[in-house]
Amino acid sequence: PVCGPRRRKFLPYGYVHSRPNALCPRCLSLERHRLLWLYLQRETDLPTAYPRILHIAPEVCLMRKLRKHYDGHPGLYLTADLESPLADMHFDVQHIPLEDDFTDVVICNHILEHVEDDRQALRELHRILKPGGWGVVLSPMDFSREETFEDDTITDPAERTRIFGQYDHRRIYGRDYADRLRSAGFEVASPPRSPKPNAVCTPCPTTIFTSFTKSGNKTSLLSQSERTITTVQQATELVFRNKKSPASRSGIFSSMRSRITSPPWQPLPSRP
Repeated sequence: PVCGPRRRKFLPYGYVHSRPNALCPRCLSLERHRLLWLYLQRETDLPTAYPRILHIAPEVCLMRKLRKHYDGHPGLYLTADLESPLADMHFDVQHIPLEDDFTDVVICNHILEHVEDDRQALRELHRILKPGGWGVVLSPMDFSREETFEDDTITDPAERTRIFGQYDHRRIYGRDYADRLRSAGFEVASPPRSPKPNAVCTPCPTTIFTSFTKSGNKTSLLSQSERTITTVQQATELVFRNKKSPASRSGIFSSMRSRITSPPWQPLPSRP
């Protein structure tokens, strides 16, 4: 669904254990990328609308599609990363050098398990998201764990890979993942799991990804559809929306030192 061609199956892919039918040889999308693209196409108004999007650690296969969609609408699709030269901005997600209520939509996938303080990162996402805004956060999750486990005293790479899934992960999320998002102020759509895979994913433990609508008087960026999409792997695919009231918003981060490499409305200069 990302790059268009029909194939009987995809290539195998996996960091520790290779899984079959995962990687598209053309656009290099994985199951979660294809799922997210289907969600954006079927469950939101993105095909016809142009809300401001902040895409953190952008997946190249999705970034290409979104940049093409926003062609002719400069400054409304912005990418950010800690150091990737492909991104428009560079910053640490724990200290985002952008003003309050900056963006309508946030996409931030497979980042929270890497950062030192994921709760601070979530507070920053909440701060920059406009009231009524929405976002998608994907993180690896172990459904057998009731609570998220993190222990920085474990330093052996092999042991960290065994416990956290990758040597550079700082935590493995449990079933309390949605509560961590709620504690930052978000309303979270956390649908039940289902064992039934679809054409987007490989047969593996799954969850159901449901849509939601925005509150308030603003025009909804999400459709009213009740369709659901089956997700992939032991990852929870959660959608959040910003339920901040104007009285609860704070400017305590406004003096934070900026580490942005270029203004958000300008791309980085191309390399010679």
